[in-house]
Amino acid sequence: MSSLNRSLPFTAAALLFSVLGLAMPMRASAALAPVDPGYSVSPNPTLENSPFILYLNGVAANCNTVFARESVTVIGKTIHLSFVANTIVVDPPIPLLQKEAAPAAPITTPILCPIYTQLQDTANIMIPLPYYGRPAFSMPPLAAGTYDVIVSQLYECMFSTPSCKIAVREDSAGTLTVEPVAREPYTITPTSTAADQGFDLTLLSYAFTCGTYFDSLTVTVKGNEITLGFLDHQRIGVACPAIYKPYGPTFKMPALKAGTYTVFGYRMPACYPCKMLGETLPAGTLTVQGRVVKKGWFLKQRIVPPDNPFTLDLLNNAYGNCQTSFSHQSISTSGNNIYASFLVEAHPERVCVANITPFGPSFDMQALKMGYYPVSAIELLPCEVTAPFCAIRRIVPVPFDTLIVAETLSMRLSELRANAPKVEMHGSRASFLLPAGIGGTWKAELVTVSGRHLVSASMSGEGGSRVEMDLGADVKTGVYLLRLQAPDGESHLLPIVR
Repeated sequence: MSSLNRSLPFTAAALLFSVLGLAMPMRASAALAPVDPGYSVSPNPTLENSPFILYLNGVAANCNTVFARESVTVIGKTIHLSFVANTIVVDPPIPLLQKEAAPAAPITTPILCPIYTQLQDTANIMIPLPYYGRPAFSMPPLAAGTYDVIVSQLYECMFSTPSCKIAVREDSAGTLTVEPVAREPYTITPTSTAADQGFDLTLLSYAFTCGTYFDSLTVTVKGNEITLGFLDHQRIGVACPAIYKPYGPTFKMPALKAGTYTVFGYRMPACYPCKMLGETLPAGTLTVQGRVVKKGWFLKQRIVPPDNPFTLDLLNNAYGNCQTSFSHQSISTSGNNIYASFLVEAHPERVCVANITPFGPSFDMQALKMGYYPVSAIELLPCEVTAPFCAIRRIVPVPFDTLIVAETLSMRLSELRANAPKVEMHGSRASFLLPAGIGGTWKAELVTVSGRHLVSASMSGEGGSRVEMDLGADVKTGVYLLRLQAPDGESHLLPIVR
């Protein structure tokens, strides 16, 4: 008999059993592999110390079957699962013309399941029966290890009064493997902060996902050690994006004194508030800075040598190297003024182990002559560099810092004094000869060697003539620089030593 003829009786039987909603016994044959009626569980393996849903596979069911009374008992390394499989019955619809002839007592019958015909393709592979569901069990957090799974199917009449007497059979569903979670040290962000002010401190770990949420947060500061305690939970059914990055709780930190602190993460046990001890792992070092953090832009290096190309670095404590970048950078000079323009771009999606501040753009500079150069920053708007474009009217920017071009920090004062006119001090007034040059209006500024502006004035005179400048107050003992800008824009530095 051909393969097609052998399949016809089986197909007819399959149709009959599908209509009646009954499970059809399957016999092994040369064309069909035997069906394993045993139980199994999934997911398998799973992770320790996290609640999860465990599904029981291999239970005979159809569209009339609903599962109830799922129960879990864990004794040592054995998991006992029990459930009840109920069959749904309904009143059949009565045709309108036959209502009067309908019997007085309702007739119930199982719902007719959709007809699924068992067919064989050219490879003689059986198309599976439709999937109708399976028992689901809410599992408690389990310790790492291997567990034997025992299954008992109960019956609804066992829970009624009076109850029925039915022997309950225990079947094996194999084993469940619970794997340990990788023990990775924590990291913190930020890694530095200012003293005497509260801040947010985030504890991060790759052991957590976007579906992890945290509560019972605690902060303990003992000497120069900080312990961050937390209790983590996993949301069931949350689909996280395929992005490998750390997650963790954020703690409200109190104001700390300046110093270096060692930080630990304390993961409370899943049974909290039980008496079991949690797990403590290192999280890095937190630096609390006692100095006053500068606001706005400032120069990383304020003194550079003359007649040599160099890099001009701008810094700002409001930006860090993790989530900030700078584009459309340009730099120009006008007289002795330097103007740096750039677009600040934020990248909040970036997650870094350390966010280093201050941070800012860098510019390649041509060689400058010895002198004193005020530096201004122009922060562009996005519409100035990308469509739709906008026109912005800006006032002249105010210099935020001063670049001093000299050979050394001391400005080689002996050489400078030998080549520059001598400045004579009389109380708060400075008297000196103007450098050789054209006549007109000269501008003078008194600054410290670190570039801090003290006072400025304007005066008229011819090159080589003597002039006086009122400093406005007695200059304390120290070294100062008097910057002179000639009418033609040329700059000169005159040292003042008191």
